[in-house]
Amino acid sequence: VNGNARWRRYVISEFRRNSQETDTNVISSLLMKARSYAYLINSVDFHKETLLSYNISTSREQDQRKKVKATAERVGFSLPKSSSNAEA
Repeated sequence: VNGNARWRRYVISEFRRNSQETDTNVISSLLMKARSYAYLINSVDFHKETLLSYNISTSREQDQRKKVKATAERVGFSLPKSSSNAEA
């Protein structure tokens, strides 16, 4: 979500759409909703970083395969053909 222009536009439009609101109950509800969204975004980001730190990621595995293949080629070797190396 960080850096996502579409998400940013949505959040800005929601706050602008409700900028003339005067009912304190509605305002409190909207602020609670905004805090919940922020908490969700931060939690998802933290979860993603935690998974990556434990190497639980398909993209991380693919990156590692590419690095191994590149290293092998650099020293004149080639990896054996297999279904797991076909994607690298």
